[in-house]
Amino acid sequence: MFTVDGAGRSWSADDDRLIATLDAGLRLKEQIVFSPDGRFLLDVDPVHLGALHASLDDGLPSYLHLPEPTEAWESSPEDWDWLQCHADRLMVSGDVSGSPSTVFDRLTAMGVDGLHAALRVRLLRDCARLACEFPLAYGLAVLQSRPKEFRMIDGMCPVHADSLWGWESVCAAPVFGARSNPLLGVAIGRAVRDGMIGFEHVQVGGRVVHVPMDVWLQADSMGVLVPFD
Repeated sequence: MFTVDGAGRSWSADDDRLIATLDAGLRLKEQIVFSPDGRFLLDVDPVHLGALHASLDDGLPSYLHLPEPTEAWESSPEDWDWLQCHADRLMVSGDVSGSPSTVFDRLTAMGVDGLHAALRVRLLRDCARLACEFPLAYGLAVLQSRPKEFRMIDGMCPVHADSLWGWESVCAAPVFGARSNPLLGVAIGRAVRDGMIGFEHVQVGGRVVHVPMDVWLQADSMGVLVPFD
């Protein structure tokens, strides 16, 4: 399990979802291969493709099927400065303007425990570095770890038109429409893979996902129901 050490203890994603975002981003940046224009190069990394296929079976975010990060990730005061100019690119709720101490005081005034508030400030800075240096991987990380906070921001939404990419497909992202959500995207991808296009109920990781017919019609109109060659 990916953890972050601080204040004499180890913190996990159960303590703060930004840890899950950091974990996802660090894994994804190592496995995803991009072309010079910033788009995916398809079918070049068997580890990443294997993770995508595994997530179609169990419904878990694809990053959880990738190797855990092995190197420490450390940010600097310059990363906080970047955050102040690009707060929207972190895709977090709440006000993150001001100095680290200002944000810390704001969090504690809202009732956040002091140790957790200090951790959150550190995580904001760590995620800022990730969002700055690897914006596409960071966008995917937010989609997979905090899908309700994901936003369609230019240069940070590397989702695929191919539905078999599941958690990383257009069917999982808000661009697909009001009904979009990652589990629906996975269900569509699994149905395409297993020859179940048009089925109203698709089982993913022990859960039955309802896929309304109008969603199938929308997916078909967008041309996303074509399997890998």
